[in-house]
Amino acid sequence: MQRETPELTSHGDLHGDKLYQIRARQALPLLVRNALAEQPIEYGALAEEMGMPNARNLNFVLGTIGNATIQLGIEWGIDVPPIQAIVINKQTQVPGDGFADFAPYREHFKNASANGRREIITAVLAKVFSFNRWHDVLNHFDLPPAAPIPAPKAGSFGSTPESVEHKQLKEEIAKQPELLGLPPSLAPGTTEFIFGSSDTIDVLFQGRNEWVGVEVKSVISDINDIARGIYQCVKYTALIQATLRVLQRPLQYRVILALGGQFPNELIPLRNALGVSVIDNLANSYHTPTSSTNPTS
Repeated sequence: MQRETPELTSHGDLHGDKLYQIRARQALPLLVRNALAEQPIEYGALAEEMGMPNARNLNFVLGTIGNATIQLGIEWGIDVPPIQAIVINKQTQVPGDGFADFAPYREHFKNASANGRREIITAVLAKVFSFNRWHDVLNHFDLPPAAPIPAPKAGSFGSTPESVEHKQLKEEIAKQPELLGLPPSLAPGTTEFIFGSSDTIDVLFQGRNEWVGVEVKSVISDINDIARGIYQCVKYTALIQATLRVLQRPLQYRVILALGGQFPNELIPLRNALGVSVIDNLANSYHTPTSSTNPTS
C-alpha cells in the first residue's frame, strides 16, 4: 500500500527553538537507534529516556518528525518510511491515533480493527527496519547518533551460591504472578526451568495462551548484574520461542526482568534498545529476609 502524504505544516521543521522541535531533535536519534535494532519502543519508555514527565506530549513531537521526514523524502525523491511508527502503545502494541495521517490509506487505518492496525503497522515496520539511510537522515538534520550504550563488565557468576534475597524473590514471584501484573491463574510458575540448551531461567509461567519467563535480580544486584539480566532476557526470549516451535505450540511469549530494587537510570537506553520489559522495586511487595552475605543476584 502506498502512503498518502498529509498536508505539510511548519511543524515539520526540526531546526527551530520551540520545545516540540527541541524534543523532536532529541527523539529522532533514539528512534533511529531502535530502527537499526529492529525494536519498537513504547511511548512511556521513550518519554522516560527523554526525561519527559508526560508521554502524551510525544504526539506533537512525533508528528513533527513525521512531517520532517516526508519533506525530506520529497527533497531526495524517495520514500522515507515513517520512523515514528516504531513508537507504540503498551496495551495495543501499535501507534496511537495520531499516526493515522502517516499510515498507508489513513482512513483505512483509522477505521481498522485492532488486528487490522497491527497488520498495517507490521508492514510499515518492515519498511522502517529495511531502510538503509537512517544515518543519512540524521546527517541531513545535523543530528548525532544516539550515545553508545556501554556493555556490562564481564564476570562469572554461574558457580557462586544463590543469595537468600534472590531465592526469596524468585519463589515469591512463582507463587504470586500478580506481583508482575500477571493473572493469578498462572501460578504456580516453574522455578529453575531448564531449556533444551541446558540454560536455566529463574521462573517460567506456562499459560494456556502465553508463556511468560522471568529473569530475577534481587535487591543486592549491582548495575552490571542488572545489565546482564537485560541481555539474559533477550536470550531467554529466543529460547522460549525455540521451545514452543519444537513443541508445535503457536503461543504468545515474552520475558520480564524482575528487580528487587530500583532500575538504574543509566540502563534505560539499553532497556529501550533491546525492548526488555522491566518491573522493579519488588522487594517492597513482600517480606524481605535479612541481608545475606552471598554476593549473587
